[in-house]
Amino acid sequence: RLPVYAYRESDLLRLVREAKLRGIRVVPEVDVPAHSLSWAKAFPEAVVKCGHAESAAQSPEDIPALNPSKELVFDLITQVLSRVAKIFPDPFLHLGADEVRLPCWEEDKALMAWARERGLSARQLFNYFETRVLDLAKPLNKTVVLWQGALSSGANFKGREFTASSGGGGGGGGPPV
Repeated sequence: RLPVYAYRESDLLRLVREAKLRGIRVVPEVDVPAHSLSWAKAFPEAVVKCGHAESAAQSPEDIPALNPSKELVFDLITQVLSRVAKIFPDPFLHLGADEVRLPCWEEDKALMAWARERGLSARQLFNYFETRVLDLAKPLNKTVVLWQGALSSGANFKGREFTASSGGGGGGGGPPV
């Protein structure tokens, strides 16, 4: 079993301070809704349990996705983003939005019933989730960055402002599949 590592707030503040002294910017990434295994360990009710645990392109840590039907998810994201924004002064905040395994959402009957009540497919559910997260980030006065894959999915974020970044061939940036 691998050891678990966690950074205290004081560690992160020191990292940012030391980086600034060296002319380095630290841009945090809170990659949601996928890459949520750590969220599942702390808040299992916030994550969709996925039977699609095998994927050539993703590790098991990348497969779970947050559950857009749970207000708890958006409460948690608000708390995390607020804390991250205070620790990292950079004007950019990366919110990921890549590599969402839509079959995970589709196999969750309760989530898809919730989505159907709102006229949403799994792909539209991704758009709903990201739109909500962009709205949560707006009061932080940061320029939000999303992976290019969020746009490759055909998502329409209805006039919300953000910057897209490419994976550059080194991973990241894959669209919801």
